[in-house]
Amino acid sequence: APPSAPASAPASAPASAPPSAPASVPPKATTDAKFDIQVIAERESKEPITVDFEMGLKTQFGKMMRSWCQHNSLPEDAAVFTLDGRPLKPGDSLDSLGLVPTGPVKIQACQAGLVAAEKIEVHVVAMGDGGENVVEFKMKVSTAFEKMMAAWCKHHSLDQSEAVFEFEGRVLKAEDTPASCNWSVARGALKINARPRGDEPTRQAPPSGTAQAPSSCKEPDRGGGAANAEDTAKIQVQVIAVDDEGEHVIDFKMRLHMPFEKMMKAWCKHHDVDLSDALFEFHGRELKPEDTPSSVGWSPSEGTLRVQARPRDEEEDGPTPASAPEPSADKEQQLQGTSEPTSDEASKIQVNIVAWGEDGRNVLDFKMKLSTPFEKLMKAWCQHHSLDLTEVVFELRGRQLTQSDSPQSCGWTLSQGTLEIEATPSAQPGSGGDAKVDVQ
Repeated sequence: APPSAPASAPASAPASAPPSAPASVPPKATTDAKFDIQVIAERESKEPITVDFEMGLKTQFGKMMRSWCQHNSLPEDAAVFTLDGRPLKPGDSLDSLGLVPTGPVKIQACQAGLVAAEKIEVHVVAMGDGGENVVEFKMKVSTAFEKMMAAWCKHHSLDQSEAVFEFEGRVLKAEDTPASCNWSVARGALKINARPRGDEPTRQAPPSGTAQAPSSCKEPDRGGGAANAEDTAKIQVQVIAVDDEGEHVIDFKMRLHMPFEKMMKAWCKHHDVDLSDALFEFHGRELKPEDTPSSVGWSPSEGTLRVQARPRDEEEDGPTPASAPEPSADKEQQLQGTSEPTSDEASKIQVNIVAWGEDGRNVLDFKMKLSTPFEKLMKAWCQHHSLDLTEVVFELRGRQLTQSDSPQSCGWTLSQGTLEIEATPSAQPGSGGDAKVDVQ
């Protein structure tokens, strides 16, 4: 028996080896297989940067993240990685995500040294009875929405628990970021919709397979004919108040047949002014709360409707009579600045600040005295466009203006009419109409 065992082994080995070898190959290949991972960082106006990795099915992404950050000389917490809009954690893997790739896996990276350091515009849009209200923010793609949400709620005197923020129908969380929404600098402004938390039933999606928009979108009924389209079409309304620092403009959107009352109340609430203390005029005619754009003869083809706002007790033909009650000082300053006699008003000139941006010529109007320095005007213009004063040069007929200059020191008089000043980037003074300032 002992000698026979070795003799039989060579005979049996060839017979059993062929079937056992192929059976062990598939599991080994699956376990050891490497998958192509492409980490892509987008850059504005430049080609994206792609770094390739190979990973096993159960390899955690943390190792890839550390390598990518080291490759770009960045700390590990300076980058955000997303896959199909979903943020990745260091402990995630292809296997934990339920993925068995058949091709390259593309992961988006937002890094502080390239994309994350660049800010994007975020427009928070809320629909009210007075039309569309938009508040703009600037933030990094890696910054959580929490601060933006808190600032928006504070601006509208709301508790954060009372508001819902949505992006493309998805409710956003405070810890979400533009990057987690798969947004990048190259995609431009990010639009977020805000609504009261109790409005969920009015924002349900349409039935599957239909092209109809939700009722909350408030789009015109395109099947109702031209008359119905004009009734539901929205126009832009600008409410303009003038003080010593220039014009203050607030934009509204409203329908032609919507009364001005809600717009007036919203404007007064924004300035902390009682509606009874404010006067709204259109082409010299006092508007009543029940008036509408349609009732004053306005149509969408005429573009933006401009309404003038001023204190109700401010008389056109002279100072407020002694017998009349004096307006509240706080409210007077909110609307018009320090009240001045009509003789001073008559000595003011109109100043147009002209800048060239991507959309063409942009003009902002101011009114000021001949002897007033340009400092306040310059600061108000820069604040309006979210620019630093050091980033802009103001020129009059090719001459660079200083903050201490005034229309009078430039030789301007009332008889010369409107004074036009050109704003250009500080790096391009004297470049005239070809210069472009990034106006918003």
